[in-house]
Amino acid sequence: MVLEAELAAGSSTASVQWPREVSLALAYLGVGRKADAIRLGREAAKRFPVPRDGLVGPDVLLTLAEIYMGAGEYDAALDQLEHLLSIPSPVSSGLLRVDPLYAPLRGNPRFERLVREGK
Repeated sequence: MVLEAELAAGSSTASVQWPREVSLALAYLGVGRKADAIRLGREAAKRFPVPRDGLVGPDVLLTLAEIYMGAGEYDAALDQLEHLLSIPSPVSSGLLRVDPLYAPLRGNPRFERLVREGK
């Protein structure tokens, strides 16, 4: 896989704007390699922490939440979403309420509280 080779080589061909770990994590999730997807998503979140990168960091955390959801790790996804609602990020209670991506979380009391209270 090209992304694996780039990551292993530390290639600079991938965008500096978007961590290649995230792209590979999503690819792994798509082929059922959930543990690898989570590992890489976490690595990307460590490389782009929100306090140091307020633009890319929240997007990486949102993608990590989506990886957790795709892996069936709903509590971990909710941890990320709760954090994202507490900082400037692309997440809002309105988005959570209407985006079909979050359908697996609907009915979860914690998710419903996030949607209702926005935190």
